[in-house]
Amino acid sequence: MYLLNCLWLAFAILLAGSVLCLVSKRHKVNGPLAMISMAAAGLLAVFVAVQVWLNGPVTAGIDSLSIAGFPAVPVFTVDRLSALFLGLIGILSMASVLYTQGYLPHYKSEDPRRYYPPFLLFVLCMMAVVTVADLFYFLFFWEFMTLTSYFLVVYQRDNKKNLEAGFLYFFMTHVTSAGLILVTILFSGWTGSLSFTAIPEIYRQRPPPTRPC
Repeated sequence: MYLLNCLWLAFAILLAGSVLCLVSKRHKVNGPLAMISMAAAGLLAVFVAVQVWLNGPVTAGIDSLSIAGFPAVPVFTVDRLSALFLGLIGILSMASVLYTQGYLPHYKSEDPRRYYPPFLLFVLCMMAVVTVADLFYFLFFWEFMTLTSYFLVVYQRDNKKNLEAGFLYFFMTHVTSAGLILVTILFSGWTGSLSFTAIPEIYRQRPPPTRPC
């Protein structure tokens, strides 16, 4: 359980870091704030990943966020596969935010507050996508991940190609999201559950209806 508390702490650090970067009026502070937040969250993610690889998977839910009568419960599971992705996200995100310290200052006309908050939220959502064990919350974090990454794509507003690429990216990701929503509705209707662990068991016991030939 303490490992998932470390993961949730990483989420909280990224969320707090994005808020601090957004409200900070000093542009020179945004970079260090983002780097400190990402370093803390990234190291926690790597720690969780290593511990899961050494000691086995962990699962826990956040009952306080569950909705009465709603089949979705925010449950997070870290097994060795998700730990691999979690560790990679932590390491690569730390390297990425370190690179931006020298990269973003070249764009003097752009406000770093339009970059660092979406970046930290994007990393948070990536970590959540690979660890959440429920279709509804997977879809929630997936959608928020695509939204925040859109702002990263169009960071250079004076570049027309960036804006065009951002529009195409936004369109394609939402086509994908529509497919995920359809799958979520179908599985929920067939099984009455949105849990990644419960759906296969229920599906084997009660397969979906088929049309007669």
